Amino acid sequence: MNLSVKKKIIIQCTVIFILLLGIATQSIVRIRNINRNLTIINDINIVKQRYAINFRGSVHDRAIRLGDFVLYTDTEKRAVTRQEINDLNVFYQESAVALDKISLEVGSTPDEQQRLADIKKSEAETLPLIQQVLDYEAQGLHDEAVAVLLDKARPAFNLWLDRINAYIDLEEKQNQIITDETRSQVAFFQVIVIVINSISIAIAVILSIIIIRSINPLSKVAKSLNSIAQGSGDLTAQLDVKTKDEIGVVATSFNTVISTLHRIMVTIKDSVSALNLSGQELVANTQEVQSQAGNIDANINDIRLQIKKQTERVSEVSNTMKSVDGEMQTLNSIVDTQAQDITECAGDIDEMVSGVNQVETILRMNSEKFTELSSASNVGYENISNIYQKVVEISDRSHGVSDANNVINSIANQTNLLAMNAAIEAAHAGEAGRGFAVVADEIRKLAENSAKQSKSVSVGLNELIHSINSMVETSQIAGESFENIIEAVASVEEQQKQVQTVMEHQVELNGKVSRSFSSIANMNKDVIGKVGLITKSYDQVLQETIELDRISREINDHIDVISDTNTEIQGKVKAMYANTETTKKNIETVQQQVDQFTL
Repeated sequence: MNLSVKKKIIIQCTVIFILLLGIATQSIVRIRNINRNLTIINDINIVKQRYAINFRGSVHDRAIRLGDFVLYTDTEKRAVTRQEINDLNVFYQESAVALDKISLEVGSTPDEQQRLADIKKSEAETLPLIQQVLDYEAQGLHDEAVAVLLDKARPAFNLWLDRINAYIDLEEKQNQIITDETRSQVAFFQVIVIVINSISIAIAVILSIIIIRSINPLSKVAKSLNSIAQGSGDLTAQLDVKTKDEIGVVATSFNTVISTLHRIMVTIKDSVSALNLSGQELVANTQEVQSQAGNIDANINDIRLQIKKQTERVSEVSNTMKSVDGEMQTLNSIVDTQAQDITECAGDIDEMVSGVNQVETILRMNSEKFTELSSASNVGYENISNIYQKVVEISDRSHGVSDANNVINSIANQTNLLAMNAAIEAAHAGEAGRGFAVVADEIRKLAENSAKQSKSVSVGLNELIHSINSMVETSQIAGESFENIIEAVASVEEQQKQVQTVMEHQVELNGKVSRSFSSIANMNKDVIGKVGLITKSYDQVLQETIELDRISREINDHIDVISDTNTEIQGKVKAMYANTETTKKNIETVQQQVDQFTL
């Protein structure tokens, strides 16, 4: 067979599983049937049969008790017997109810229904007869009771019992049929189980033999592998492959492995011979490498000293550059401060120039104003002089007005006297002089008013004269002040011209100073730019110096690593020399082991 071992085992297991499944299926079916039959027998038919037996016992005992009741003459015994008859009837009815219930729940066969109908018919026929016998005895009709008991009740009881026995026999017969059927099923199931088990065993044996024959080459493989594992064996031997299953594949693979192992062992044998020669050369080369490693170590020490000196010098240069870096930073700070100061001075000078220009402009405007002021002062002086002349004239005229007022006052006084005299004369005249008295009174009043007005005018004139005199004095003072102002304005105007001349010269100087500071600021910017370039170049040099110092230190570290590595190499070379000797011995051992195989 070309089937694989896996497929053979799967087929064997599948067949056995199918057979076991068949057995399990048949077992389930048969067991269900047996369980159903046993349930019918034990839980249905036997229960029905037991209730029927209860019927039979109740009917049988009631028949006996009814005969005893007829034969007894003792009233108490009769009462006890009658109670027993009633109790048996109750027991019968309880069994009848239970039988009807189970028949309703599980059903009944037509024969069972017929038998139960016959039993109920006998019950309906017999119970009235029992009651009739009891009634006759209660009435004292003993002969009639005996006649009914023997002629009617006795055949009825027998028929009733026969019908109950027929029902019991029917249930017994049904149980026997079910029992025979169950036994037949069990016997048939036993035959099926025996046949299936026999087939399963036969198939298992056949498949086992096939599988054993299939794996038989594995024993040869194990034997050959055992020989090879012990360090000997024929590497030219081949297994006879007859199957194409996994075992055949294993055998074929084993033959391939043996062939490959044969080639490998031949190659190893040749390689061992070559390794033996290489080992000798390796020993010589190792000694040479060990010698060269010593020379490398000496050279590394020299390089380390040179690198150390270089590192120290680079460190000194780096430290010097760092100190110079501080000076450069100070220089940058000074230049920045100087630039700020120059910028501030330039700003101050610009402000000063602007201020001088503004002052020069103001002086020019003041010069014009002073010219106007001088003209105005002259005009004012002339006006004051004219006012003084007018005030003097007014003062002179006010004296004339005062004299006229004095004359008016004198006239008013005289008029008042005349009016008073006229009033006196009018009084002397009596009624004829009344009109003249009125005129005289009016004249008097006019004279008094004139006198009052004259006094007021006199007061006003005195005040006016006083004011005019004050104006005259003030005009004189103002004239003198205007003369002083004219002189002061002339002097200030002259000084203004001198200051303006100086300020014009100062404007020219400020322009030169501003231009000089602009040149200084531009030169300072150039200085700042050059200092920046110097600082940048210095920073680059400093970075390069730091980088050179770092590289020198790294080279020194690498030299240390190389030195350590060289020392380690020397140790490894020594160990390699020792391993070379060991390898040489191992090669000889391998050659001895290879020689044990048949190649």
